[in-house]
Amino acid sequence: MCLDLLHTIHQFLIPLPFEYQEFKEIAHYSFPKILDTKYMSSTAPLRGLIDSTVVAHLLATVQKEPFKIPDIEVEENLEGYTLDNTKQHEAGYDAYITGVSFLAMWNYLHTLNGQSESYPNFSLLDPYCNRLFLMRLQDCPYMNLAGTDVIPSREHIVYLSFPKTWKQNDIFQLFSPFGNVFIAWIDDQSAYIALQRRDQISIVLSTLSQSETYTIMSYAQRQAHLAGDTGLGLLPKQRKRAASEINPSVKKRKMVSEGGGITKEKVTLNLTPFVNKKTKIEKSAQKQTFDEPSDWE
Repeated sequence: MCLDLLHTIHQFLIPLPFEYQEFKEIAHYSFPKILDTKYMSSTAPLRGLIDSTVVAHLLATVQKEPFKIPDIEVEENLEGYTLDNTKQHEAGYDAYITGVSFLAMWNYLHTLNGQSESYPNFSLLDPYCNRLFLMRLQDCPYMNLAGTDVIPSREHIVYLSFPKTWKQNDIFQLFSPFGNVFIAWIDDQSAYIALQRRDQISIVLSTLSQSETYTIMSYAQRQAHLAGDTGLGLLPKQRKRAASEINPSVKKRKMVSEGGGITKEKVTLNLTPFVNKKTKIEKSAQKQTFDEPSDWE
């Protein structure tokens, strides 16, 4: 759903901002109430009942006990979709079965609360409102459009810089004595490594900190270096490399000119004044690409 929201805002409202927080503000202003069925179905108490959040799999799940799909009727003289006539990956049908799955999950939440009537209690949806499910993130499962995002513990994560020739298997082999790991690549010479066995973090740092081939440090140390403190709790070799990563040498900041000489790289900054999000969206809405009837509701 996150990608759908990005495309909708960019194509129909306003160009996407570069800043994450600004995107959240624009999204929440444009769509004050959002419900993501993928987040809803992957969160307690529904998570234990649903094996897959893929929309077709989700529909198959909510068609069985303990879920119950309500009666859904198509308006008279209008065409619509039915569960008997599957048209997977057709946009309208996918939207239809997403809505059906949502109603079934909402109905189940009512039964958990001992309510006989279905769908009057919107407060049951509060824990899921304005939270977008995030794929492939191990420790931050959702984006909170209406508030502050969850800040998870990063005590089990290390920063690793290594030779450019290293591949994924080299990293797995390095950490194999300490259990399974998850690799979040930064570039082809560095990555964050999350330990599945969190109790191994102190052993990892003490065991792997003496190498000439690679540099390893805790997540907290890495953040301190990025903030400008290059001496916090590091060995001399680590401190030297960390400083070089934050303050690149002059050679790295130069480039070769056409004549073969060395010239400093030129950087051009485009400083665009900040414009209120509401004003931007309203102005964008005024730029119509086709004539619209004024009596639309």
